[in-house]
Amino acid sequence: MTLGQTINKLRKGKGWKQNELAKRLGVTQSMVAKWEGDQARPRPQAFKQLAEALEVQPEDLEQQSSEIQIPPDTKPALKEIWQHLSQLSEDQLEALRVVVRDMTMKSQMETLFRQGLAS
Repeated sequence: MTLGQTINKLRKGKGWKQNELAKRLGVTQSMVAKWEGDQARPRPQAFKQLAEALEVQPEDLEQQSSEIQIPPDTKPALKEIWQHLSQLSEDQLEALRVVVRDMTMKSQMETLFRQGLAS
């Protein structure tokens, strides 16, 4: 279960809508939606407030969401990267997302270029 799925499950268990949780935390409903959609991760202070609002310990919230299974055939370097992701801030994760997206696009462009030269 991802962190977003855990937040969603605990929120729904309280019978709250996203905007209700957002009001309790002083964030926007769209931020809660991003957390639940695993598009963003709460900053450390928001993470503590989130755990309080959902009546769980921060470490329990993290533990419940750490049940993600990495496929056994995953490259060792990717496994190592995965283990460090939870320590990054939202800004750092966004920067990493942009870098990975750009690297993927570059790789796709190189492939298309090579295919164009081969034909």
